Amino acid sequence: MFRNMPAKSALIYVVIATVTAVLSLAALILVSINSKNQISLAIEIIQLFNSLVALTGMISCILIYKDLLLPKIVVQSLICFVLGELYWVLHVYIRGYEQVGVFSISDISWIGFYLFLLTACRNVFHPVIDFKDKYRKINIVSLFAPIFIIGINSVLYLTGDSLFYTIIYTVPTAFLSYCTLRLFLTSFKNKKLKGFGSYHIIIGLILLIDNLTCLTWNLGFEYMAYIFKFCFALLLLPITSAVYKGVRNCPL
Repeated sequence: MFRNMPAKSALIYVVIATVTAVLSLAALILVSINSKNQISLAIEIIQLFNSLVALTGMISCILIYKDLLLPKIVVQSLICFVLGELYWVLHVYIRGYEQVGVFSISDISWIGFYLFLLTACRNVFHPVIDFKDKYRKINIVSLFAPIFIIGINSVLYLTGDSLFYTIIYTVPTAFLSYCTLRLFLTSFKNKKLKGFGSYHIIIGLILLIDNLTCLTWNLGFEYMAYIFKFCFALLLLPITSAVYKGVRNCPL
């Protein structure tokens, strides 16, 4: 009976996540006739709600796999995102989109989201794999990911972002993009990583979508930025099921 519990828990979460995605889409359609500010606020609320659903699913994953480090780190990353998004939703609702200083407090939480995901790469996956010789070609190919991230953030800096914020955002995301792509490519050849391929795909897409959101927003393509933000919200949901899949097949 207890051996089937993880599969049932994952299935329950998939159903909840699917319903959440459908409701998110319905909510976005309903507010699409409103002003830009109302649409933007609605998307922020959708991101907050979706991250709470993902966080709840990951907490249940921890209760099942109590000895594993990865679910615990992912929970901490999601907590950071929830706190940052909650602060920003309240800030926008009370004061509008006015931002005082170099960056808002919510930015610290969002950066923490990426730092915890990077910690998962360094502390969970890397200790079990030797990348030095066997996967040298993969290491070289993986360099394209941080180059892409650095390129986009250089454009963002040139179009208005502060140098300080650009640096503190680019450093963790560039390293995370490199590690994520390297782990994903290695998963085709390494049995220990095979079950986590979908997890690394999701993290990589989150990085891509987040950077494209910032780029389109800074360049004035607001409606395209809204679409990317909504896609980001949806990508938060499958993180939990991807972790379930990985730890069931190849627990690390």
